[in-house]
Order: sequence, then structure tokens, then C-alpha cells
Amino acid sequence: MKKINYKHLLFILITSILVFCATQDLLAYEGFMKKGDIQCSTRGAVVRKIQKNIVYTKCIQPKVGITLKNTSKKSKKISLVCKNISPKLYGASVDKSEIQRTGINFVVFNINLKALSTRTITIAPLQKNLKRYTFAVLGDSRHRTKIHRKILKQIARSKALFAINLGDIMNHGTHKEYMYFLNEISDFPLPYYIVPGNHEIVARGGFERFLKYVSPVDYSFELGNYNFVLLDSARASIKDSQFTWLENDLKGHKNNFVFHHVPPFSPHPAKKRHVLASKKQAGRLIRIMEKCNVRAMFAGHIHAFLRTKRNGIDYIIAGCAGAYPVVPPDEGGYPHYVLVDVDGDNYNIRVYRVK
Repeated sequence: MKKINYKHLLFILITSILVFCATQDLLAYEGFMKKGDIQCSTRGAVVRKIQKNIVYTKCIQPKVGITLKNTSKKSKKISLVCKNISPKLYGASVDKSEIQRTGINFVVFNINLKALSTRTITIAPLQKNLKRYTFAVLGDSRHRTKIHRKILKQIARSKALFAINLGDIMNHGTHKEYMYFLNEISDFPLPYYIVPGNHEIVARGGFERFLKYVSPVDYSFELGNYNFVLLDSARASIKDSQFTWLENDLKGHKNNFVFHHVPPFSPHPAKKRHVLASKKQAGRLIRIMEKCNVRAMFAGHIHAFLRTKRNGIDYIIAGCAGAYPVVPPDEGGYPHYVLVDVDGDNYNIRVYRVK
């Protein structure tokens, strides 16, 4: 009789429980939602679900406004759940008595709304001087969970206010992979903003799962002297409507950072094909960057750390936070993440190699 491998059975059981728990916590994301007498609209966050008197939200930028409205003629006590924040680094415009519970990356507020009343709760970094701050950038975290988690732990110990992932967080974009990814980052104590990569949309329905489980796409936010633009280039292409939105968004700002997955060109001669599929689109993107005060563009897709400057723009590839390197180590092919220190109009980039 074949001997039973209890360790293997225990591993399967634990994995199944984690996947099941993650699945139960997944809800759709919207910018506005109404259910019964409760309305919720957001700025810098998305509404996940309204269930009885509980409103679930997720923050997608550092400065957030969440407006609750009670359309009933009776007062209501509402629990507002805010995820993807750091209770240690971010504060809210509420009394201490209204904070019901805090976790590693979430806060639950108890909000009393009088009949036919509206209230807006704002969330922002506790740090007073937002002209000076640090944020983290990483990309292509698929393949090796241990590397990705090690990087997240190092970022959590840094002075970063938040982290931005440049895409390719999984291999195919199946439902099961999204469950595993959400469990993988469940104990990361900082806000984690993510743009989609080509591997998130390989499986049928992958892009819709990204929107449902991870984040909206094509949005921007301001912090200090910089405007942050998170752009979807997961299909190795950019639509005309995206170009129009992008240019209009960039125009009004003195300093811009752009984050997306597929770069317009490769700084490494051996990876010239790992770029936007259309040379015309790539040229259009570069022209917009040069015309609209973009200081730096961050992309992934190429599994390496590469950096070059063209016409005053810093082009940074940070695409090896778990994926296997595609160039030799002495040419940037090593697991890494980047910390960006902003000081007024200036910034400094530090790359950290991870073993």
C-alpha cells in the first residue's frame, strides 16, 4: 500500500482554504454605488460593495475622498471599510471614536449619518511635507512568489508611502491566479497601485478580472509637485482615446511621472521586440512625453533594470521583481525594485538588487 504523504495533503488543504477565503472577499469595483438608502461616491477610491449598512471601498491613490449619503428620513450607523491604505502612515478626517478597527492595510470606520445628510471622509498621508516623499516601483513579479514577497517586505521597511507595480503580476490571468495574487499581497502594509501587463490578459476574461479584482485603469493623481499617470498598455498598444486623455492630463502639470507596462523602445539592443507593437504609436507616445513635461517614464515587460535618457526624459525599465531575467546580471538582469525620492521638483532613483 502506498504511504500517504500528509505534508502534501496539508499543503493542498491550506492552499485551498486560502484560495476560498480570497474568493469570498472579491467584489466588483465602481466609482459610485447606491443600495437602498445609502449612496457612496469616491475620489481616489472605488466602491466594492454596499451590504446592509456596510460600505466596502478600496483606495487607488494616496489622497482619497469618500462621500456617504443617507437618503432615508431616519439616522443610520454605517460601517465604512477602506482597504489598500496604511493605518500607520495615513490618516482620516474622523474622530478617534469613529475608528472601529485597523488592520495591516485597512481601516473600518463607524459613521453616524443623520436623516437626509451627507458626509465626506478624506484620507491622506500623515506626513506633513508632501513636497518630499519616497515611493517604490517594481514590475513583472510573476513566476517567483518568494522574490516578490521578499521585495514587498523590503519596501515595507523603507520610507516609501506607496508602491506601484508595472504589470505582469501573474502568468495568464485566470481566476485562480488572481486569487493567489490577492493572497500573495494580503499582508503588504502599504498602498499598492498596479497597472495591467500582457500576462494578466492572456486568458479569456483576464482584463475584466483585472478591473474587477485589482484596479481601474487609465487614471492619474497628484502628490506634491508631481502628477502620477497610470496607463494601460497591456496589449502592447494604446488607443486613440487613451492618447487624447493622456495628453490632456499631462498638459496641466509642471512635472509628470508615467507608469505602464510595455515600453515604446528598448534600452537594451537584444530586446528590441519587447516594445509597443506599432512604431507609429511608440513615436506618438514619445512625442507626447517630450511635449508635456514628463520627467520620467517607468515601464516593465523587459525582465531587467535598464535606464536611459532621451531628450530630457528618464526612461526606466524595472521589470524583474519575480520574473526570470532576460539579460546577463552585469547588464541589468537581476531581481530588483526601485525607490524614488521626490524633493520638490527634483527626484532621485535608487535601485535595490535582491538575491
